[in-house]
Amino acid sequence: MKFTFLLALFATVIGVGVLRAQTCPENIDFSYGNFTNWNCQTGAINQSGIITFTGQGPVGGRQTIITNSDTGKDYYGNFSVVSPSGNKYSIKLGNESAGAQAEQVSYTYTIPADKKDYVFTYYYAVVLQLTNHSEFERPRFSVKLTDLTANEQVQCGTHDFVSGDGLGDFQKSSNGQVEYRDWSTVAVNLGGRAGHKVRFDFTTNDCTYSAHFGYAYLAFDDPCLLNRDPITGSNVCNGSNYVVLTAPPGFGSYNWHLAGNPEILGYGRQLPITPVPPDGTKYAVDVVSTSGVGAGCTASFNATVHKIDEPFIYQLQPNATVCESDGADLTDPKYFTGSSAGLTYKYYVDAAENTAIRNPQKIKTSGRYYVRATNSYGCTDLQFIDINVIPAPSNAPIIADAVCAPLTVDITDPKLISYSPDNTYAFFKDVDLLQPVANPKAVDVAGVYFIKVTNSLGCTSAVPVTVTIVERPKVKPKDITGCSPLDITNIKYNAGDEYAATYKYFKDATATIPLDNANAVTQAGTYYTLGYNSLGCPSLVAAPVKATLTPPATLTLADITPVKYPATVDLSLSVTQLPGYTYNYFADSLATSPLPAYNKITQSGRYFVLATNEYGCTIIKGINVTVNEPDEVNLLIKTAFTPNGDGVNDFATTAMQGAATVNYFKIYSRNGSLVFATKDLGIYWDGKMNGSDLPMGTYYWVCDTYDTFRKKQVIKSGYIALIR
Repeated sequence: MKFTFLLALFATVIGVGVLRAQTCPENIDFSYGNFTNWNCQTGAINQSGIITFTGQGPVGGRQTIITNSDTGKDYYGNFSVVSPSGNKYSIKLGNESAGAQAEQVSYTYTIPADKKDYVFTYYYAVVLQLTNHSEFERPRFSVKLTDLTANEQVQCGTHDFVSGDGLGDFQKSSNGQVEYRDWSTVAVNLGGRAGHKVRFDFTTNDCTYSAHFGYAYLAFDDPCLLNRDPITGSNVCNGSNYVVLTAPPGFGSYNWHLAGNPEILGYGRQLPITPVPPDGTKYAVDVVSTSGVGAGCTASFNATVHKIDEPFIYQLQPNATVCESDGADLTDPKYFTGSSAGLTYKYYVDAAENTAIRNPQKIKTSGRYYVRATNSYGCTDLQFIDINVIPAPSNAPIIADAVCAPLTVDITDPKLISYSPDNTYAFFKDVDLLQPVANPKAVDVAGVYFIKVTNSLGCTSAVPVTVTIVERPKVKPKDITGCSPLDITNIKYNAGDEYAATYKYFKDATATIPLDNANAVTQAGTYYTLGYNSLGCPSLVAAPVKATLTPPATLTLADITPVKYPATVDLSLSVTQLPGYTYNYFADSLATSPLPAYNKITQSGRYFVLATNEYGCTIIKGINVTVNEPDEVNLLIKTAFTPNGDGVNDFATTAMQGAATVNYFKIYSRNGSLVFATKDLGIYWDGKMNGSDLPMGTYYWVCDTYDTFRKKQVIKSGYIALIR
């Protein structure tokens, strides 16, 4: 008998494996971590609203796999980018880049021939940017279900979500420019299509003007869950005291009743029944989709209670206290001690089993959690466990006061950490708490150490302690040669020193007598310096500074005799030139304004001469220059002349008094006719006009000049008598 049972069990296991391979829609839940068995296309939408797909295969950023370890939130809807159903993988279809793009993923599957009742369940979320375009021009997310065998579109599995189309259950983003729908569950009734091949097409597109985007998220259940009966929990094993029938998620309303009896027994997705009804009792649930995909569609599902002569023992530990650092691993068998072997478990944060625990291996938040256990016969039960998460001791970073070598740091000092009699403490070099510190009371190497704090419950934390040990400065001896006064504090002399931030200078090797005016030493000799680090710790030994003073520069200037403009002054003539010296001339005592024409000074003032000797020593002195004003501009001209060719007074001679340039000199007759003109006062009028003698008489002259010293125009005029 035992052999017969084992053989039958073996055949059952083999049959289940074969059945899975043949009927489970492979990778429909993206469990491979890729798009195997999915048809992925990318393309664009034109301004007529027609989508053309040109790209085959998934495109990163447009058809994107997301794992359930991703803790990201959608930027506009602030909902999780991972389905709350507990699926390991979700996908994002489309993106936030508005470029008239279109994306599609499709899956084709044959419904098992033995499934009279069949429900396809998936999860979606949608984000659409709002626009006032025409309906066909807007962003959208569309779902299309086609029965390829019957060559017809399944209306209850087909829907269009169009931006700004009065979508129910949609919300607006914080900026009011985007509308979104958080994760929702869709249940599509495919009853009566056993053996039919069906295809789901999921499509997103931007607006036709490349200005507004649309995208969606999708997730699907374990493929073999699709092949189970729509209502679960109808199998009852030995030891069960009640039955909980569970209908598929995704419908808006549920009405339970006995098959053939319209009297309502309950509402909601689950129907608890106590005590266990007689074997063979039949129940039905009428469901309605109230929003989103399939809104308004109805369906009815049936279940028959089957008593199975197999034990079903499910014992979930009622409570647990865990450390926050470790969290609670609800998959650990210790929580199910005493339960039947071979049970499978699903983990939820709510009794309605709407939201799965994303990571049941590491629960770090106190609360009540729910676990559904199911055996291979379909017997199932839901129980809860209260988890109390104890925070680890504070691990706020500690920074010990910095010290200078060769001092050490005591990381056990109570000033660093508040000791509690309930905790134990240990000290380590590494964050993994594997390398103990040999002498934590005298740490002599800078770095980050860790205090392992363990409370009474055994919860631990690693508290980082930053130890700073600053090296003392190392200052090299210096031999400095320069001009008096010599600045021995110049930073250029500190090259090669280590860890020194500042310096002090002294007259003695014991560094007790400060050296005043170390930046202007006038006496040669050996001085001493201490370097100080960032903590103010000095070098251990004062370094000698040998100061050698080179001969100073000398400069002798002779007084400059005043001149009268337009005469100029040559500053170099005042300098007693010495061999090996260079001389430069400036308008200021700081030698910042060089004189480009020092040998042609035209203005009075004090000027400066900088002398530099062969050692680079300099001296600067000032010298006064006086350039006296010229006479006021005037034209010196005769009042009469006799152009008779006797060689005496034959020309109207002219001469300029003062410093000026001549714009013109003109002579006119009494009737205003111009008889002579020149710009050169060295050309004299001979009493003629165009080679002909002019008659005796009085003539008038005008001279237009520019005073080059006073920078102004001067016009002079008068008359001259021509006598023959």
